[in-house]
Amino acid sequence: MSETRVKASIGVTYNIGNFQNIRIDLGIEDDRREGESAKQAMDRVYAFVERELEERIEKTVQEMKKDVNG
Repeated sequence: MSETRVKASIGVTYNIGNFQNIRIDLGIEDDRREGESAKQAMDRVYAFVERELEERIEKTVQEMKKDVNG
């Protein structure tokens, strides 16, 4: 059986106010696991990237607000 790889990438430009934006792009590539269909693998990998993107946006915005507010 040939190896199936799946890849998901998501990017977002987030407005942090005061005419400032941040751009975050994340992606991951992984192998399909035993017993997993290609769709299941894609759903798993995409969900991981979505969660990571949300967490990293939140963290980055908080850090930038700290820097601005001193």
